[in-house]
Amino acid sequence: MPSTNRTISEPISPPNRVREIRKIRNMTLTELSARIGMAHGHLAKIERGLRDLNHQWSVRIARELSVLPADLMTTGDGGLTDTERRIIDTYRRSPESWRVGYLVLCDAHNMALKSEGKA
Repeated sequence: MPSTNRTISEPISPPNRVREIRKIRNMTLTELSARIGMAHGHLAKIERGLRDLNHQWSVRIARELSVLPADLMTTGDGGLTDTERRIIDTYRRSPESWRVGYLVLCDAHNMALKSEGKA
């Protein structure tokens, strides 16, 4: 059996995207914890899934990482991929007439999937 450095209590997949986004921003755990006013060890446990990430902390962490709180969630928990976020941001910036066209396209796509038995 292959050995791992994980302890029994640590999840195999990331419980959230805090560590991933923090590293993309070239920010250390110590730096982020100081900026949000959280103990270094507490933030480390949140990143590893040993402590829950509540709404209050997700708002503070997201603000420091320049993302939305929803972006801290994994896709398995309803978080968005970068492509999905781009689509939504584009939709929100579009004039109403373009939004209607987008929704018509989505409806046509869903009808096609349904007729193929894929929806």
